[in-house]
Amino acid sequence: MELQFILNHFTLIVAVVCAMCVMVSVITEFTKEFGFLNVIPTKLQVLVTSLIVCIIAFMMYMSYMKLQIFWYYIPAITFVAIIVAIITTNGWDYFFGIVNRFFIKDLFDNKTNSKKGR
Repeated sequence: MELQFILNHFTLIVAVVCAMCVMVSVITEFTKEFGFLNVIPTKLQVLVTSLIVCIIAFMMYMSYMKLQIFWYYIPAITFVAIIVAIITTNGWDYFFGIVNRFFIKDLFDNKTNSKKGR
């Protein structure tokens, strides 16, 4: 995928991630009192549920679009599932805090450094 494709479809990507978070949250809330699931930590259940939901949704999409699955799609979808689990357990503010801490801060530092040099 090209960066331009991701930027053009950013709102759709965010909407899909939101839908995945809602599905994982609903499934977790509904099933966390069943049998052995009330013994394990909720965060672990959210992570496993997120992995299952994201991989199944990805496979359904690839099958629907009749696209070939390459080996590097699986680690990528695992990374997306971890992001969905983080958002589901800690909320969007926590996720944006991480993004701001590692990515956005550098962008703002470069802008302020370029203004100081003038």
